[in-house]
Amino acid sequence: MHPALSQVSVFLITVALLAIGLSTDLAGLRRAGHRPLLLGALLWVVVSLASLGLQRVAGTW
Repeated sequence: MHPALSQVSVFLITVALLAIGLSTDLAGLRRAGHRPLLLGALLWVVVSLASLGLQRVAGTW
């Protein structure tokens, strides 16, 4: 990949994550409680392990 495209992609991902963070309703998160956060953390672990497992099976890791 071209270095310029790599830099642009990192910048765009950073901007997207920033936009998500700035639009997060912290009061709503507190009202929702800890269960949705725990579910999100659990799903993050499952997706991460599945991704690493697929990389291992494909031989790219």
